[in-house]
Amino acid sequence: MGDHQVPVIRTDPPTLNALLETPSDLGAAITGGRVEIDGDREAVRRLLREREE
Repeated sequence: MGDHQVPVIRTDPPTLNALLETPSDLGAAITGGRVEIDGDREAVRRLLREREE
């Protein structure tokens, strides 16, 4: 795995499910306090986009 930091996502199950359906809402969820991410936010965005495809 090298020196890559693994992101940690803190949220509730309904919010995670909503983000899996609509990844573009991640920014609003973070701003609104429904999601906290420690680590690489771009990795989380990529993960959600991969799920979308």
